[in-house]
Amino acid sequence: MTLRVKLFILFMLIIMINVLVGYSVYTYINTQDEYANYINLAGRQRALSQKMAKEVLLCKDGFHEIDSDLQGTFQLFEETHFGFIDGNPEQNQRPVKDEGLIQLLGEITELWPVYKDYLSTVKDGADYSGTEFNRMTMELFAAADA
Repeated sequence: MTLRVKLFILFMLIIMINVLVGYSVYTYINTQDEYANYINLAGRQRALSQKMAKEVLLCKDGFHEIDSDLQGTFQLFEETHFGFIDGNPEQNQRPVKDEGLIQLLGEITELWPVYKDYLSTVKDGADYSGTEFNRMTMELFAAADA
């Protein structure tokens, strides 16, 4: 085998390795884009759980014009949450496939109706304990954060 043939084979090997590395980087970046969207929406869920608590307390203190904002916050939280489970093209969400994340979403699915009903009763004038309000809010907040 001549030197020219050996150099050609080496050159082709380097090109093949570069193509494989380029392809693996490309596929890795594409999967990260989907994860970035999940992380962004999960962060919004966390912020929405805080916003709901604030809006309920403001409604309770007489700022009733915030009630429509609160209903919008409830709706956005629900749409995003169920978008993680079923997908939501409007928010560019695909259903989550990771079993660990599905389990965490199941916890929020159980907590959400209880928390929403609790917030609604507090907003509508029911007496509430600050400790209980904080506990329930932090429970949903922690689940959304996870």
